[in-house]
Amino acid sequence: MNILERETRRLAAQRGKPGSRLVRGLIWLIIGIFIISLLAFWAGVEMRPNSWGHY
Repeated sequence: MNILERETRRLAAQRGKPGSRLVRGLIWLIIGIFIISLLAFWAGVEMRPNSWGHY
């Protein structure tokens, strides 16, 4: 968790620099793709109840 805090502080420190908006957009894109893939995987598991033994 310390690494994440340090990275966020570093990104906040370079907010005024021109490349920071691109970096922040890239990070949000990665987070969004991760969440969407996680939701898609969860939905796929929910649609196949027999594979996990759920009903």
